[in-house]
Amino acid sequence: MKKEKNIKKILLIMSILVVCILCMFLLLLPRNKKRGDDSKKEMVVSQFESTFSQDNVFYPGNDNLIHIIDTASGKDMIFCDKPNCLHKPQSSENPIPTCVAAFLYSGQGIALFQNHLYCFGTLPGDDADVKTQYLYQMDPNGENCKKIVALKDVQFIHQFLYQDHYILGAYQNSEIILGDQIVDKDKQEMGVFVVDLLDNKVYMSEKNTERMPGCFGLHYEKGKVYYGVSQFEKGITDEMVKQEMAGQNFDAFLQEHLVYTIYQYDFQNNTRTPLQTLQKIQDVHLLEGNTYFSKPDGYFVFDKETKEMKKLPIEKQEGQRTRLYVNQDVVYYFKSVPKENAKIFCRIKEGKTEEIYKEKDSQNIIIDAFCGDSIYVTYYDEEGRFSLGVMARADFEKGNWKIRKLKEHNS
Repeated sequence: MKKEKNIKKILLIMSILVVCILCMFLLLLPRNKKRGDDSKKEMVVSQFESTFSQDNVFYPGNDNLIHIIDTASGKDMIFCDKPNCLHKPQSSENPIPTCVAAFLYSGQGIALFQNHLYCFGTLPGDDADVKTQYLYQMDPNGENCKKIVALKDVQFIHQFLYQDHYILGAYQNSEIILGDQIVDKDKQEMGVFVVDLLDNKVYMSEKNTERMPGCFGLHYEKGKVYYGVSQFEKGITDEMVKQEMAGQNFDAFLQEHLVYTIYQYDFQNNTRTPLQTLQKIQDVHLLEGNTYFSKPDGYFVFDKETKEMKKLPIEKQEGQRTRLYVNQDVVYYFKSVPKENAKIFCRIKEGKTEEIYKEKDSQNIIIDAFCGDSIYVTYYDEEGRFSLGVMARADFEKGNWKIRKLKEHNS
């Protein structure tokens, strides 16, 4: 009788633990939102292998499982809510994992967006095709997975943006070596795609080919996509680039020979318009559709609306590279103070420059993403560990930078 009571007690404790785990996982899922203006403001951006939104971060862990971090609490969890799941990664003995976190590990651009989970790539159980990427849609917990789009002739997607009811991506195609077989020999292509989630229609931009094309920024605004393409000028061969990469002056070579073109892509009407071509510049970034760059005499911006080039009130510091950030039309940047071995974070708003934060020694802060009220940063913590952190927008704007550590980057 006593043994039976103990078994019942153990079963009760186990059931309570399962309920607690399920509740904790559900807290990480996005809250239901009314369709309308609020849903249009929802945005997810990618940075390297992670995707960021205001409420959470997805990243592939060293355990070969997908993790989700709840931004508000800092809780890092394996993305799987199945009771008693052992979270076994994919392997030759486990080719089609039942664990959601293991099943999704081969995907990329994973995001919770407007009450669904999305993922690109080829997931276990589907035939891999090096020239096709699939878009999968699932329930918020990763169940009921289905393919909704096949992106033909797309090899490597390296930028994602979820906004309004669209998913945007920039991709590259190149020569692939499969064993002793070469697929698409000497191919060099770069393009942009748009998926409309209302009807799963796909729009593909005209491709840039040859001369090593790459994308240096992607932005959606009012039904149009703005993106930048870098390519070497005519006459520069692959061999010349390889030789220069091995030398000491590769930065100077890039500044001299890279050509940057900014495009407006009206995907609904299938028209692509080059807005401007730039050359002999450095530190090029397409931010909120405008192109920011440096020249020997200062920092500049090409405005996509006015088509004008404007000089920014940023002092050019000898031997220093200044990274610019833009959010809601406000420009931010770090300036160095060599005498103090420090950096000061500044803001340019309505033509006025303000100093808002003095960086602590050796923090080396880099802003990864602006997502609503969450500002994600990469930095070195007090123990010198390379980490991902977050701060509230209100603290960011006031210069009261209280960075909360979310994870170490090697975890």
